[in-house]
Amino acid sequence: MDTNIRPLEDVAQEHMQTVPTAILSAFVRGDLDLMLCVRAELAARGLGLHGEWIGFEEAMRLHLGLDPDCKSDAPPAPGLETLG
Repeated sequence: MDTNIRPLEDVAQEHMQTVPTAILSAFVRGDLDLMLCVRAELAARGLGLHGEWIGFEEAMRLHLGLDPDCKSDAPPAPGLETLG
């Protein structure tokens, strides 16, 4: 086994350590929807389910069910508002 390859859980744990406590606490309380935040981030990066580039428009449709051409004054989806 290649010793340079680490389990995904180990890598994720290292990154979770840098997430501010207020955000982690909001996820645990249900004040923020973790999956919605992740889907929004993947859409913003134009990535598909496996991290492959699919383009911004397709990623918005896939992850958020949004039509990128639709202009709306609607408030942000629940869970994506800024933490105060």
